[in-house]
Amino acid sequence: MVDSLRELVEDLIQSSPERSRRARLELVTLGSAAVDELLRWLPVCNDQQRWRLLIVLSEIGDERAVPAFIDCLRSPLSAIQAAAAQFLGSAGDRRAVEPLLDALTRDANATAQVWIVQALGKLQDERAVEPLLALVESTESASVRYTAIEALGWLGDARAVPVICRYAEDDSHHVRARVAGALQRLLPPARYAG
Repeated sequence: MVDSLRELVEDLIQSSPERSRRARLELVTLGSAAVDELLRWLPVCNDQQRWRLLIVLSEIGDERAVPAFIDCLRSPLSAIQAAAAQFLGSAGDRRAVEPLLDALTRDANATAQVWIVQALGKLQDERAVEPLLALVESTESASVRYTAIEALGWLGDARAVPVICRYAEDDSHHVRARVAGALQRLLPPARYAG
């Protein structure tokens, strides 16, 4: 089995697109049985190969991959950071909160920040409230702002209300829509007349 797993991983990361696709499907079908072999390859792969491994690990969804995805938050590539954040938000593992907060404050681009913010919202940990409030006020990206507003609504902390209200008349209709949604979650029905 180990040799066949090794061959599948080699096909995944080094073969033609068709062989790579077939290997991906087989590895995902194998599920948890393939995780250890996939994790062994992560440190020795180039970025494109690492991306393919992360996609398969993400599709499998095994919690043994959480530390590897946490490590990938430190990647200089936004695609890898985004893939890591997406998996960590879906995995629901609280070990990811601090690393996600660290990644949020590093030089992540807007694409990676959106996924990091979504992950923090899904994890619903109050440690994310203050950093997300700061991000709403400091970002120039409308997509980062509306994602952070939405995450704050999921977090359910009333401290977010005054900050979120400042963006009720934002130029971006996406931001305005997220403000309305977040306020519906954060305020009692009698106080929200949105």
